[in-house]
Amino acid sequence: MIRTAACAAALLLLVCETAARPRQHLSLSESLVTSNGTRAVYSIVDGVPHWRLLPHLWVDKAVRLLWDQGKDVGVYVAPDVRQLELKVNNKERVWCGWEHFLGGPDNECAARIPPFGRTLVAVADHKDRSHFSAGSSCEASVEAHFSYVMLGLTLLGAALYWWAGPLSHSMPFRLSAGSLGFMALSVLILIFVLSRAVPNKRGIAAATMAVGSTFGAFVRYLFGRWLPTFEQLMHSKVALAYLGLSGLIGLAVTYYYDDEGNDKLKNILKYGMKLVGLALVATSTSKTEASVALACAIVALDVGINALHLGAMPQRASFGGSVLAAGKDASKMADAALHSIGQRLSFSPRSQPMRTQRDAEPSAQPAGQALQPEELPGSDRACSLDLDAAAGVPLPGDGNSDQAAGFGTPKEAETLNDSQGRDSPLVQRGLIFNERTGKTIKIGAATYNKLVLEGYTPDRAAGVLTPPVSSNGRRHSSGLASSPSTPKSRSIQR
Repeated sequence: MIRTAACAAALLLLVCETAARPRQHLSLSESLVTSNGTRAVYSIVDGVPHWRLLPHLWVDKAVRLLWDQGKDVGVYVAPDVRQLELKVNNKERVWCGWEHFLGGPDNECAARIPPFGRTLVAVADHKDRSHFSAGSSCEASVEAHFSYVMLGLTLLGAALYWWAGPLSHSMPFRLSAGSLGFMALSVLILIFVLSRAVPNKRGIAAATMAVGSTFGAFVRYLFGRWLPTFEQLMHSKVALAYLGLSGLIGLAVTYYYDDEGNDKLKNILKYGMKLVGLALVATSTSKTEASVALACAIVALDVGINALHLGAMPQRASFGGSVLAAGKDASKMADAALHSIGQRLSFSPRSQPMRTQRDAEPSAQPAGQALQPEELPGSDRACSLDLDAAAGVPLPGDGNSDQAAGFGTPKEAETLNDSQGRDSPLVQRGLIFNERTGKTIKIGAATYNKLVLEGYTPDRAAGVLTPPVSSNGRRHSSGLASSPSTPKSRSIQR
């Protein structure tokens, strides 16, 4: 795999190297007079066809012009004569590079032109409209060469976008990025901190401007220009010392404040690198349409791979959902089975009816009266009675449970419900209000069955589970109206 990639890269470099052309001299022999009277001279530069995209995608083609001194000379680039005239009238000049912008000679310009199709290059003086004429002294040359910088920026952008996730989790990368960022933005960070945190901001701003202008003047005096070139910086010990110190400080600060467990920081680094990578890819070729197409292709490839990885996730989710649904169905079946067993083991409605209304006051029974023999919990019969009572609790909308609770038939139960009033909306939803805790509980749940065994009375019309009344007329929270020392109370407490 690595050998194949290396061979493909070598073949690509060989093809692109063949697209380079030596320097060619141009003659600005064509003359153009615009509608406002400005005179310009231009020349036609022929390029390669658009279908030969790959060999010339990373070719840097530029035209260099040198003219006599003029008052307001501009360089214009257009694909045809009509657009050239419009640009000359509107003074839409071409960018002549950083060297010309930062104090280079005023009579020189190095303008980049596309290597595809036909391009018109013109020079015009708007102050002295008769300065340029056909055959005037203006030298021009065209040079096209393969740009390793453009190819490197494209590969760097693609790598940043593709490996943004792993790089955001890498400690060496975060330290290196922090150090380089601190080196590049140390002056801006210092100005921002001083402007926000230091009092007397106006005085500090004035001092900063004075120091900044002094530093700019010092650079101008030291290097002979406002912004030194890369070669001058590499041969300056002061500049190297400053960059090295800024890098060390940035490395220390990044290591001190770095947090591997901060997901927010990782996401910021990840998506920030993705955006930077797309920007590099979209601006690193000689054709804008091709750059945008490359960026879109990278995004589409990333989305497609993520979609393939996520293709198995819905199946896993559906499998997990089916397991959960099966568990819920099994629990419902178990509850129904227990309910039916309780109905089969319970007494007949005539011998042991279930209380649906509020029971009589326990105070009517003498305090020392013993329990009935069938209520004694000395054997399994008492436990079966507890299960029968819990299983016989009427559920909302269950006709069988109403019939088992002593209503005879569902018709009679419905008639009784109509006479007493319909069920509360809370009961219709399967819930009931517990007066002891002030919360709603589910009818038929374990807590509900336990409270009914302890003597609580469900009022379906009011939707309230009322605690029993003790012998002294007060409602208590747990236990039946029996002595605490009875076996029944001990069984309930257990």
